[in-house]
Amino acid sequence: MLDILEKILENPEPVPYIGSGSGVLRSRLIELFCEQLEDEVDPDAFEAVLSDLSVSFQPAWGEPGGEMVFHLFCERLDSGEKWKFKSLPISLLGDEELGDMAAQVGQTVPENYFEGDGVLRPGQAILRKGEGSGGDEEDDGLEGLVGLGEARKSLRVSAKWLKEWIPCTTWREVEGEEGAPMRYYWSSVLIEMLIRIKKASRATRKQREYISKECCYDDDIWAGEIIGALKKL
Repeated sequence: MLDILEKILENPEPVPYIGSGSGVLRSRLIELFCEQLEDEVDPDAFEAVLSDLSVSFQPAWGEPGGEMVFHLFCERLDSGEKWKFKSLPISLLGDEELGDMAAQVGQTVPENYFEGDGVLRPGQAILRKGEGSGGDEEDDGLEGLVGLGEARKSLRVSAKWLKEWIPCTTWREVEGEEGAPMRYYWSSVLIEMLIRIKKASRATRKQREYISKECCYDDDIWAGEIIGALKKL
């Protein structure tokens, strides 16, 4: 599975922090979290800490020419307490855990990522894997969705920013012309929620949970990064 991660890391843009899900990878990352904190946290308190813990990871290269590593980020959702561990050796993960990591990282890149040279291009939209379709279907299944132009005007952002930061809800492949661009669509409810967040002094917990569920695969950290980027505009 390392070859898949290596291919994705060829992209000059870093992979974002990704939620660990609920499988073998999360279990192993929690073990590593406990090992890192064994001298800082009372062992009897671990059960309370782990009961409401958000766990995210980010694969990366270590020193230039060095081996692959990963960064680990954990946050208690009840108290907001955070921990970040940098440059943990990828060798700490077994084959099954690496497979889980590769699968989750793969969900952050477009379906055609490994075609050609496999390098993401600037401004390429983040796609929600498995929710698009082929064909030039102007109206089929697009109720409650808005296109790129309407979405960016409503949110008052550039098309480049929208495609890079907000995963589209669905897309359509344009047939009949080789190399024709895809059309991207976002949920109108999602765009309206982002507008409210942008105007407000801060996002509420319910708004962050909605963003996480709607376009971040339930990744609370990723949702927080989107909200933070929106607030900087």
